[in-house]
Amino acid sequence: MNKFAVTIGDAGSAACLIPVIHELRHGGVNIDVFADPAGQGCATLSKAGITFTSTLEIQPTGYALLVCGTNAKAQGLQVNATRTAQALGVPVVWVGDFYLSGCDATLLELTPDWLTVIDRPAREMARRVRPNFPIDRMPIVGNPAFDNLAKTIGEKAEIRERVRHQLGLQCKLVVFAASSSSQFNLDEMRDTLDAINDMAGDYRFRWIPRFHPA
Repeated sequence: MNKFAVTIGDAGSAACLIPVIHELRHGGVNIDVFADPAGQGCATLSKAGITFTSTLEIQPTGYALLVCGTNAKAQGLQVNATRTAQALGVPVVWVGDFYLSGCDATLLELTPDWLTVIDRPAREMARRVRPNFPIDRMPIVGNPAFDNLAKTIGEKAEIRERVRHQLGLQCKLVVFAASSSSQFNLDEMRDTLDAINDMAGDYRFRWIPRFHPA
């Protein structure tokens, strides 16, 4: 049986799994894609032209494998699909798209058959949270969504110049990109911005905030 079910929640899990979906389909794997209606992954899938079913529940009967994107926010489909699949004996893979993906406190009651990680430090962090998870079932696979970062780093001077021109800025542009350590905590992010202001002293700059898309 060569048929997989793939579930998506947040935009990050969609960005990570879209290249995987294309590659598997190119290799002849039949894939059905499902997306959590509460997540921004729906918009990311639509933009990529991938057809999906928006739902919080799936029936994994008939699938050889359930592949779940890991999600910090829209976790309903991931949780429900994992429970149903494991009750039916369908193997479950959680695909980690960032550090500690799949290790949120709300997900620790579930244990997939495999949990992929993006690099060795990510595996070490995940093992600290899930110490009993077999290391041979925590493969390092990277994140396809990050593949263009090396190219972007090499073009950073050109990118800075282009952004300044588009925004009509003559001053230097400083980009600070981070998610709050307490996921999506706006008060904490404001504290972070205030701290950066204090450290900047008399250095003049403009804030251009862009919050996490999930």
